[in-house]
Amino acid sequence: MTKFAIKLWTWALTDQVTTLAVITFFLLIPSIFITLLSGLIVDRVSRKLLIIIGDSVPAISTIFICYIYLNNQLDIWYLYLTGAVNGAFSEIQSLAYSTSISTPVPK
Repeated sequence: MTKFAIKLWTWALTDQVTTLAVITFFLLIPSIFITLLSGLIVDRVSRKLLIIIGDSVPAISTIFICYIYLNNQLDIWYLYLTGAVNGAFSEIQSLAYSTSISTPVPK
């Protein structure tokens, strides 16, 4: 929901399609590159920990954006940076979640 809200807010703020496309780019590119390593990470690290981290990082970045916005220091590159970090962690979280679904089911 935060990704969608940031895209709408960016559109309302700048009225430029280019800015919207760049934010989408920064949301997707890290998830593509982290996909190459996410299988190794999910197999070696606790899935529960990865899901917790995957939920915590977007929450922390949203608080960071709110703090910077309230101090009137928010620039568009902050949104690019937090979008890239959120994209990477959401990919790891989704893989950890999808592989942990089969864990409680007996053989």
